Parts: sequence; C-alpha cells; structure tokens
Amino acid sequence: TWTLDGNDAVVMVFSFPIAPSVKEFTAEQINAYSGLGEVEPSETEMILEGKKIKGTRMTVDSDMFSLLVEIFPVDGDTSSKRWIVFQDSSDDPDSTSAEFDEIKALMTKTLTRTP
Repeated sequence: TWTLDGNDAVVMVFSFPIAPSVKEFTAEQINAYSGLGEVEPSETEMILEGKKIKGTRMTVDSDMFSLLVEIFPVDGDTSSKRWIVFQDSSDDPDSTSAEFDEIKALMTKTLTRTP
C-alpha cells in the first residue's frame, strides 16, 4: 500500500493477499468516508492499458469541506487484489482540481494491470 499526497489530490494504491470483491471493497470505502459527511456514490470509468475500467465515484459533503473520491479495481471487474483510489479536494464540488486531473492522467498512462 502506498500514498501520493499533493496539495489538492491524493492517490492511494492498495494491495491485498486475497482479492476483495468490487462490491465489498466499494462498500467498505463508502462506509469509511461516510464518517466524514454525506456520501453520494455513482459510476465512473477510466482507461488502463486501452481497457475501460468501471469504478465508483463518491462525492463526500460535510460542513467544512467536500471531497471527490474515485475507486477502481486494477486486476479485474468482479474482484481485485490491487485497487487505486483517487481523492480530490477541489474548491468547486462540480469540477476537479488541475492537480487531480494531472495525477489521474499520469496514472492512466503509467499504471499497468499486470502485477
């Protein structure tokens, strides 16, 4: 597991010995972020190695801040040992920060699905 933490954006990569299901890992993340405020999940996607990966986007709203979180399984569509989580704390909840966009683009270009 590692984290890349910027001023507005954070990237977390998780690696597990046993692959949790997409439903299980996503539910755990929603539960974890719900302690910060109201969580609204929706579907999102990204491209890794030319393949569309389905993920979950969460908007987290609290009185003090808002976060955008995107969760993607790296290894498979139903379960995965490796996960990437992008987090953004843009001032505008309807758009992402430039740092978030740059980091996600860099990860899309460099991250591989092959362990």
